Amino acid sequence: MSNASKNFEIHPVPRSRRTIVSLLRHVGSNVAGLLYVDFDMAWADEFRLRLKKAGQNVTITAMLLKAIAIAQREHPESRTEWLPFGRRVTYNNITAGFTVERMVDGQATVFLGEIESPIEKSLEKIALELKEHAGAPIKDVQPLFMQNAFSFLPTFVRGIILEVGKRVPFGRMQCQKATFGLTTLGKFGIDSLNCPCLCACSFSIGTAEKRPIVRDGEVVVQSVMTVGLNYDRRAIDSSNAARFLDTVQKLMEGGLQEWLPESLLLASPQEDRKESLTAV
Repeated sequence: MSNASKNFEIHPVPRSRRTIVSLLRHVGSNVAGLLYVDFDMAWADEFRLRLKKAGQNVTITAMLLKAIAIAQREHPESRTEWLPFGRRVTYNNITAGFTVERMVDGQATVFLGEIESPIEKSLEKIALELKEHAGAPIKDVQPLFMQNAFSFLPTFVRGIILEVGKRVPFGRMQCQKATFGLTTLGKFGIDSLNCPCLCACSFSIGTAEKRPIVRDGEVVVQSVMTVGLNYDRRAIDSSNAARFLDTVQKLMEGGLQEWLPESLLLASPQEDRKESLTAV
């Protein structure tokens, strides 16, 4: 072995990563548009605290999935994908997609989880399904089981299936039902990121951190989270994408309470908000 060959090592792609690699190669959009906005997390943090006092452990991710699903119902173009020969397809059954990190054969593996009809489900139910995706045996979680099985197929077979799915909506729904995706790296302290667009649109979620903002003419320190939207410019133009993202922002900054049972609105958000703000 020459000295030059000792400077690097070549390894095969782990079997557990083949599915996500195939998706990135065949499905990931190369005409993506990117938008970023900062969410004021005051209401969301207060609401989580109220739910915790009531015995319900609801995550920010669960709230985001529900808010995005509601916004997708209002903005059908956000669940529209490009098809060959100048056609587009709009999916009617809204399904939340999100990345799931699991260990397979000792290898860190990214799966794409799915929660169907999140609009009709309670936040507590969504949070429970998120927990199942993260901890239940892979064989017991249908999307993870199917993706794990998909990774055993030969490379050319995976490619053919995904190429057919890109062109035939029915085939696409057999491989992936999600009408939007969500990836968060906030737990690693990442304040913003850009995730690939593997369905109609994808959201990248950074960490919520204290930042100075202006509220009612005063500078205060408030929890803020940077959210990115990745979308296919062929299927949705930038102005419609911006309206969609604006709706999600308004829902996460308080509008979501209109979609929740009155029993969850336990305390006055205005009274709690005074305690959460720190004047600078």
